[in-house]
Amino acid sequence: MGFLCGHGINGFRFIIDYVCQTKTSRCAEIGPFNYCFPHFHSDSVVYAGVHDMIELIARLSSKTVEAEASFSILDLAIKHDIPWLFSCTHGTCARCRCLVTEGLELLNEPTEAELDRLEPEEFEQGYRLACQAKVVSQGHVKVKNVPYF
Repeated sequence: MGFLCGHGINGFRFIIDYVCQTKTSRCAEIGPFNYCFPHFHSDSVVYAGVHDMIELIARLSSKTVEAEASFSILDLAIKHDIPWLFSCTHGTCARCRCLVTEGLELLNEPTEAELDRLEPEEFEQGYRLACQAKVVSQGHVKVKNVPYF
């Protein structure tokens, strides 16, 4: 990935949103502003835009929030005060285990920590570790906290 330059009311998030939608890597005139991204490739973006929502379901509450790039499911739950069970945040305790009932294909590939901790059957059923799973594609994701204990 190269660089982005530009200015405007909505800043770089707007630029990334525009580039991902148009799949261009040239300069573009968007409204009264010019944006240049000569070395930027939209295929390399970890995309989480304004319309990407994730429904987080804990034991006693649930909330639908905006997915944010580089935030794990657990990060989002903590940020939005959802009582998600967890202990370590590194993928070893599996207390944050969750069942993805919608949008599993929109998450990153399982990490080494998940591969070490979860069984193959759990992946097939849609289980992930919330501290490791991140939204990387556009769409709606629905996740329920289902710890072992």
